[in-house]
Amino acid sequence: MPHTRGFGRIAGGARRWRMGVGLLLLCMAVAWAPPAAGAQSNCEGFANRQLGLVDNLLDRNDFERALRVLNTTIAQCDSAPVQEKMGDLFSAWYQAIQNGSAAAQLNFISTATNADNLPAASVGQITRNAAGLLRSLVAARYTNGSYAGAHRLCRSYPRYTDTFRMRIYCGNAAREVQAYASAIQRYEAALDNWNSGASFTTWTQVADHLNEVYMITTRFDAAFALSKRLAIRNTNPSYLLATLTSVRGRFLEPIVEMGRVVFDGMTASAALSYINSEIRRIQYPPYIQSIYLMTSGGASDAILMGQDATATPAPTLLDNAVGNVSLLEDKATGRAWLLTPIDAGYFVVQYGTSTTPEETVLLENLLEDVNRTALWRALYETVFETVYPSMGSTVATLLGGSYLANTSLARYHPVFGNSALLLYSAIQTSDGTVTRAYEFSRDRVQYPEGAWDRTSKTPALFYQTVQYEGAPIREVVWPLYDGDTWKGVIRIGIAVPEPV
Repeated sequence: MPHTRGFGRIAGGARRWRMGVGLLLLCMAVAWAPPAAGAQSNCEGFANRQLGLVDNLLDRNDFERALRVLNTTIAQCDSAPVQEKMGDLFSAWYQAIQNGSAAAQLNFISTATNADNLPAASVGQITRNAAGLLRSLVAARYTNGSYAGAHRLCRSYPRYTDTFRMRIYCGNAAREVQAYASAIQRYEAALDNWNSGASFTTWTQVADHLNEVYMITTRFDAAFALSKRLAIRNTNPSYLLATLTSVRGRFLEPIVEMGRVVFDGMTASAALSYINSEIRRIQYPPYIQSIYLMTSGGASDAILMGQDATATPAPTLLDNAVGNVSLLEDKATGRAWLLTPIDAGYFVVQYGTSTTPEETVLLENLLEDVNRTALWRALYETVFETVYPSMGSTVATLLGGSYLANTSLARYHPVFGNSALLLYSAIQTSDGTVTRAYEFSRDRVQYPEGAWDRTSKTPALFYQTVQYEGAPIREVVWPLYDGDTWKGVIRIGIAVPEPV
C-alpha cells in the first residue's frame, strides 16, 4: 500500500507539470501570432487538398458534390486556382450533359443560374451554355406540342428566352395555355423588335395572334390600335371590321360589368321581372343581336332580348374565356360574344359586324385611303355616338331593377369606380328628388337652360351633352317605370373617350 501511494504522488506531480507547460504554451500562443507567410501557406495547403478532392469527384462526374467542395473552399480560402477550377467544373459538367437527358440539362441550367461563386472569367460562357440548353428544351417542347412544358420554362427563365425566336415560341405557348398576360408581353416585344430576316413566321401572323389575345382579355383600345396597323399594312376589309369589333366591345363592356353584379346571385324576382320587361324597350344598334343568360355548358338560358338571333359560342371558343370579362369571336360567322361569369353560367352580350349607314361610308372611305387619321377618328367617334344611348339605357335598367327591389346599390359602385366610361348615376323620384346617387351632385353637372327640369319629367329616353366638372360628357336619362306607373328617372353620366 505505501508503495502504491508513492506512485500516485509521482503521477500527480507529472500531471501538474504538464498543466503548467500547457498554460505556458497557451500564453505564448496568445501573445505571438504566426507570420502571414505561414497562414498563406496553410491556406494554399488546404486549397490544394480540396482541389485534389474535386479532381477525383470530376473523374466520377459527381459534379454537384464537387461544386459543394469548391464552395466550401472559396468560403475559407479563395484563390485563383480555386476560381479556375470552378470554371473547369462547369465546363466539364456542360460537356457531360449537353447531349444527355432533359432532367440532367435542367439540373445544370438551374445550378448555373443560381450559383453564387461563378468566376468572372467564366461566367459569360457558363451563362451562354445554360441559355443554349434552355432554348433547345423550349424549342423541343414547343414543336412537340407540349405548350404547358414550354411555357413553364419560358416563365422560369425569362432572361434566357429573350430572343426573337423565343419570344414567338413563348408567346404562342402562353396563348395556348391561356397565360394571356405572358403572351401579350412576348408578342409585343417581338413586334417592337422585329427581325426582318425571320422565315418561320411573319409580322402579320404575330400581330393577328396578339390581336386575338387583346380581344379575349378586353384590351379594346390596344386591339383597335393594332387592327389599324394591320389594316394600314394590309388594306383588307377584314381588318377594318376588326377595328369595329374592338371599339364596339369597349363601349358595350359596361353592360356586361353591370350584368355580372346584377345576375351573380340575384334572387329578387321583382328585379328580374323589371329587367326582363324594360330591356326590351331599348332601341339597340342593329349589330347588337342578343342579350341573355347562358349555362356553364354553353346553352342559352334566359333571353332578355334578341330571341331569334341568339347563337351561343361553340364549346371550344368558350374554353378561352378567362377573368371577369372576355370577348370571344367567330370570324366565320362574324359573331362576337362579350361575356362574364355568374354563379349559374354567363351573362352575355352577343353582337356582330353589320354596319350602320354612317359606318359603311367611313369604311368605304378608309378602303380608299387607309392612312387618313381623320377617318379613323370619325369611325371611333361614330361608333361611340351610335351606341352610348343604348349602353346607358341598359346600365340604367339593370340599376333600376335593384332599386325597385329595395336591394343595396352600393354593390354597383365599384363598376362605376373602375370604369373609364361610367362617371355617375342618379335616381330621381317622381317629385324630382335625387334619392340615390354615385359621384353625382347638381353643382358638379352643368345642364343647358331648362334641361334639368325637362329631363326630370321625361317619360321616355333622353340623352344629351352636359358639362361634368368642366368637361363635356354624355348623359342618358332613362324613365323608371314600376309596371305602368312612372316613378321617376335614372341618370347615367358617360365620359367621351379620346380616340386611340
